[in-house]
Amino acid sequence: MSIPTSADDSAAFRADILAYIGKSARSIVSDSRTPTTKMINTSISCLEQAIALIPDTDPVKAERWHDLAKAYRERFEMLGQEEDITKAITALRKALEIAPSGKSKNITFFNDLTNAYRLRFEHNDCGEEIRNGLLASDEALLLCPPSDEQFLTVLTSRGSLLLRAFEHSGNMKDLNAGISVLEDAVQRTPLDSDDLPHRLHNLTSERALDKTPSTSSTRFLFLQSLSAFHLARFEQDSDAADLENSILLAEQAVQLSPQGRPEQIYSLTSLGYSLLRRFEYSGNLVDIDNSISALKRADSLLAQGRSKAMCVNSLGQASLLRFARLSNFADLDTSISSFQAAISLTPDTDVAKPAYLNNLSGAFQTRISSLHQAIRLLADDHPFKPGFLSNLGDSYLKRYNRLGGIEDLNLSIQANKQAVALTPENHTRKPIRLLHLGKAYLKRFEDHTKECAHLKEAMWTLYEAVNLTPDGHPFKVDCLTWLGICTRNFFDVFRMVDGLDKAINSYKRAATSPSGEPALRYAAGMLWAHTARIRHGPSQQAIDAYSVALDLLPRIAWLGSDIASRHKELANKGDDAPKAAVAAIEMGEYGTALEWLEQGRSVVWGQLLQLRSPVDHLRSVNETLADELLRVSRELDGISTRQTQTSGSKQVKEDGLQSLEEVAQRHRRLAEEWEELVGKVRSLPGFETFLRPKKLAELRKAAREGPVVFLNIHHLQCDALIIQSDQESDPILHVPFSSFSIKKAQELQLSLKQLLGLSGVRVRGGHQVKFLPGQQGPSFEKILSTLWTEIVKPVLDKLNYKVSSSSTPPRIWWCATGPVAFLPLHAAGLYTTPQEGTKVFKYVTSSYTPTLTALLGDPPKKDSQFHGILAISQPTTPNQSPLPKTENEVERIRQHCISTGQPLEWLNKSEATISNVLQGMMNHNWVHLACHAVQRVDAPTQSAFCLHQGRLELSEIIARCKSLPLAELAFLSACQTASGDEKLSEEAVHLAAGMMLAGYKSVVATMWSIRDRDAPLVADGVYRQLLCRLETGSTMREERPDSTRSAHALHCAVRELREVVGEKAHKPITTAWDDGEFEFPALLNVIHDPGLVDEAIGGEREGRAGVLSGAEAQIGIT
Repeated sequence: MSIPTSADDSAAFRADILAYIGKSARSIVSDSRTPTTKMINTSISCLEQAIALIPDTDPVKAERWHDLAKAYRERFEMLGQEEDITKAITALRKALEIAPSGKSKNITFFNDLTNAYRLRFEHNDCGEEIRNGLLASDEALLLCPPSDEQFLTVLTSRGSLLLRAFEHSGNMKDLNAGISVLEDAVQRTPLDSDDLPHRLHNLTSERALDKTPSTSSTRFLFLQSLSAFHLARFEQDSDAADLENSILLAEQAVQLSPQGRPEQIYSLTSLGYSLLRRFEYSGNLVDIDNSISALKRADSLLAQGRSKAMCVNSLGQASLLRFARLSNFADLDTSISSFQAAISLTPDTDVAKPAYLNNLSGAFQTRISSLHQAIRLLADDHPFKPGFLSNLGDSYLKRYNRLGGIEDLNLSIQANKQAVALTPENHTRKPIRLLHLGKAYLKRFEDHTKECAHLKEAMWTLYEAVNLTPDGHPFKVDCLTWLGICTRNFFDVFRMVDGLDKAINSYKRAATSPSGEPALRYAAGMLWAHTARIRHGPSQQAIDAYSVALDLLPRIAWLGSDIASRHKELANKGDDAPKAAVAAIEMGEYGTALEWLEQGRSVVWGQLLQLRSPVDHLRSVNETLADELLRVSRELDGISTRQTQTSGSKQVKEDGLQSLEEVAQRHRRLAEEWEELVGKVRSLPGFETFLRPKKLAELRKAAREGPVVFLNIHHLQCDALIIQSDQESDPILHVPFSSFSIKKAQELQLSLKQLLGLSGVRVRGGHQVKFLPGQQGPSFEKILSTLWTEIVKPVLDKLNYKVSSSSTPPRIWWCATGPVAFLPLHAAGLYTTPQEGTKVFKYVTSSYTPTLTALLGDPPKKDSQFHGILAISQPTTPNQSPLPKTENEVERIRQHCISTGQPLEWLNKSEATISNVLQGMMNHNWVHLACHAVQRVDAPTQSAFCLHQGRLELSEIIARCKSLPLAELAFLSACQTASGDEKLSEEAVHLAAGMMLAGYKSVVATMWSIRDRDAPLVADGVYRQLLCRLETGSTMREERPDSTRSAHALHCAVRELREVVGEKAHKPITTAWDDGEFEFPALLNVIHDPGLVDEAIGGEREGRAGVLSGAEAQIGIT
């Protein structure tokens, strides 16, 4: 730049300086992720001043107008003000007016003018912008031969404009014209060109893409444009090949785009949206995970402005779809915040704002005002309006379902009718709009009018939705299910059997569909079974339906979700397996009933145990496959349990750490890989049933040590199925409970809860309560006598059991469903009569098991080395009431170990840190925990033992102590360690079950608290029996401690405690009522007796929610 020597030179010099500053400021804005309006305003001001100083005859003036146009466009992208893009168009026209004709610069000017018209169209939705843009594009193409380096850029701009034209008009001519332009360009481009790939029809193949040089600086632009065209054509005709091509091209564009530059951001956004659409079509979670990842990456790179609004809107859509699939509320929060961000970034004059408002209303479900605002901004012929109206109608219907206002239902029908009327016949979204309308019609019929006309309207609308949806499309499950509900109504109203047959057919097609959400197919299967029962009574049709539905249970509580989410999915399905079992029992198919009851219990624990299953047999056949399955299983096991521990954490990523989003996605990919590997194993000869639900032949082995009683308590009927060992002629005995009902079971459960609450045994630090014989309310005697006469005694009679004279009566295992799972079957009996043989513990040693599978494991090897006992005592725990007798309890255990020479590690007070306890569990066969414990009903996996350093949660035990190599017996002398979540009665979600999952084959635990003074007595008796076995005569012989005798040991210990308590009472048990009052814990100590799988011992440690004392119910010893 020369030094000025005249006034003209000075003006030119000043113009150059201003232009330099203006262009530099704009470059800073373009390169910044957080641009400021001050900087872009500076750019515009300097360029405007520079232009004013340059005469029209100076060729450089056209370039300055072009620079100013780019600055205005930059500000438009930031602020979304239409005035700026209009000024950019004016500046470009000024540049073209004074630019010499035929110059290559004019190609750039016309191309940028094309893009400016497109941007203004996207803002105001005016068709005139499309026409002007095409005229500018025509001029650019006239000036630009195919050999020109700008040719591809011009074609890309024209393609984008034609795509917007198609979106505006829905005219396939615009879409085909765009593709034709690109095809023509490709045909005329040499195959060895560095700038263009060869023929369009070969472009999407890997071979063709590999041949296309990747060094082209503009190739990604072509890929972006072509990807968008394929997506648009998919939206029009639903050809899956177009969607696949769109994604493939978008992925290539992302790889070739400059890293971190706006071009790559646009490619990421496009890829994210295409993956979103494929997820909607196929339901593959990989697609929605990858969509969210791409959109989040684009969002992190985008500056504030219109492009960011478009990106976060797509992110909101993807997050909302994943929330609908996985029910993770973090996704719902992301969805709402994303839509709100898109709205805040978009001015009211922008044509995209109604769509963002529509999407926000979908996230809020009932935010109807947002939809009304969106609809008011659109003309009736706008292609978006039918979708918005359909969403409005669905929102009204949801509000009606919640509040019941008839006006909402009428408005739903009105909006949905308008949406259907405005939707073209072959539009891919028409079926879902018909579904919304059909559901609204059906609701009006069911809840209000009962008019045949409304029912017929619903049926024909839903019938049309089914017919318009291709077979195999995931959405067809929805349509078929609602059509089934509709035709079922014809039977209810008109008693038309044909209505039932049609409903059964619709439900069956939905349930057996190869695609669709597992939860929806499961619901259809249950409706199929229910309707088949009405139509045919007990029948094979109902059996087939239940079989299809129950096979979907593991898919609903999917292995790819964290444990808490799986439990949530199962919370309202606990009644389904018992209902199916009733149908099988009615048909006399007791084996099928038993298999279903087992299949429906402890689904989540069963999944984790599958991950820990040995693969020795598989390794002998296919070592590589076995090792791969073992690797994936271990990683999936670890990530499943780790997510449970961190599910409440914020989604933050620090250096070297994965974010929760990344962990969740890795979890889902592992689950998919695991399912694929298991499929490969099942394809091998002899492995067809690998990790499938167990059949009766295998389940019978659970009864090798004694019968197992499966109690099926359902509102239809109540039964017991008794599994006997292989030696018995009848594998299953059936005992109907004609006088018992689920209502009675619920009343007994409620009475027990009230009594325990009044006594304080479910509250740490509570005081004992004395009950007077004349007081009103629930009665322990009533609860226990009802269990005896209506459940336990009929079972014992069926087994032909008599009163046992042995100190160790025969074993029996109880496995209960529903409310009975929370009742003390082990203590059932008549306690107001001196008659002999009226208490269960006189006949058997009771135990409980959460599943039959829990009893199938191999017992500890008696010739193996005994690695001792880990004992934990917490007489003073921070923030808990003192438990002074815990030290005395462990001291008694220590004395038995000394006398028999068995090793014991005692962690007392502050020694019992979480890390020390976990390490000790790894090193010892048995563990004894004498401490506080808490059962979290709201979050079962956060139930915990209270240690000196903090809480040792169930989730951490599962995660850190899985498959303990030495684990045999866990004695949980802490309160409520076997009291689970009533909403998950079939899942056994409590500390005792968690210890079994961690590898302990026998567990002693409690349903409620224990008195601190009684726990040492019970512990003393149990360990005396386990460590020193009584042989013939009066001598004691030391041998390897046998944890399989824990149930009998507890039985004997409680018998001894009962004798002590009886002496303290000064009167026989049978006359205890004559005292005029009785002490609740003492009476329970007298009347309760042992069970299995978890030992529930009533009573209360003074201020401690404890375990073993008078009343116990062993629920976990196997």
